[in-house]
Amino acid sequence: MLEFYEKHQKNILKIVILLVCLAITYYFGSIFISATLPFVLAWGIAFFIEPLIRFLQKKLRVSRSIAIYFSLSLLVGTFLLVIFIIGGLITIETIEFSSMLSENRNYFYDEARLIFDKVHAFYNLLPKEISQSLLNGINILADKITLYMSVVLSSILSLLTFVPEAFVFLIVTIIAAFFFARDKEQIQSFVLKHTEPSWREKAGALKKDLLLALMGYIKAQLILMTVTFSVSIIGLYIVGIEYAAIIALIVSLIDALPILGVSVVYLPMIVWNILQSDYSVAVYISIVYVSAMTIRQLLEPKVLGKQIGIHPLLTLVSMYVGLKTLGVLGLIIGPVAVVIVMAYYKIENSPDKTKLVE
Repeated sequence: MLEFYEKHQKNILKIVILLVCLAITYYFGSIFISATLPFVLAWGIAFFIEPLIRFLQKKLRVSRSIAIYFSLSLLVGTFLLVIFIIGGLITIETIEFSSMLSENRNYFYDEARLIFDKVHAFYNLLPKEISQSLLNGINILADKITLYMSVVLSSILSLLTFVPEAFVFLIVTIIAAFFFARDKEQIQSFVLKHTEPSWREKAGALKKDLLLALMGYIKAQLILMTVTFSVSIIGLYIVGIEYAAIIALIVSLIDALPILGVSVVYLPMIVWNILQSDYSVAVYISIVYVSAMTIRQLLEPKVLGKQIGIHPLLTLVSMYVGLKTLGVLGLIIGPVAVVIVMAYYKIENSPDKTKLVE
């Protein structure tokens, strides 16, 4: 053991330092991320629109500033158009849903009354101890629902107060992206001038590995979305659900978002069919829901690990640790942290580091 430590003392020390830096970043991460996020996004946007800027400069023979202005306008316009369309669809669906609830108010009242009578009759047949336990459980559930609703209302109020901050965030990001794109050469020369050659090589190699990991992550998500779409469309067609293809497409798109998932679509469908007394359909949709969710959970570590270049078990561990320490976003940050550590270790142990950036 001592011999191993002496042999790899330098690498072990560097890994420990890196882990300490990650721990410090975790504890102060929220402040650091909130302060730097618009500029990180701005750099990413500048990198993303660079091919379009060069194309406009070459084909239209315009100045770089005009090409940047046009590219940013196109990007922001597309983003706002998508937000407008999504917001419009949500508004229309909400109005239609509210209208449907209003038109079927008596039906829902009769159904609720019927369910209440059945529950009341069943409750009267129960022994006193069981009925009391059931009543206590209902009271606890009611308290939790009340607490949940208060949290939802406070979240909505927080969202409303967040709108001005989001507007400032968007403006700062766009302006920073303009300067990042316009002064790209000056920024690069400044960084190169004040950076040691060895660090430039390491940064280049790290950037290469991270870009490969990013492309691998996108490819993995596309594979998982395809699997979710296939399971959903087959299951929904078998059940006989209308618009199965559209629902399956929506499910697969939402499933790519770590905070949401298939539950956002399937659970309301299950509840709706239960309210409609279509219990068999609710059971079938539940089977499709569980199947889609289970298959994705089983495939995700293997597919993600294969695409970003780390072992499935290590991927699973990093996702679980990320989930426990950082919440839902840790499912993404965990594997990324592993990729960074592995890339750094590969750089430090490469016999010819210049080959890493070729």
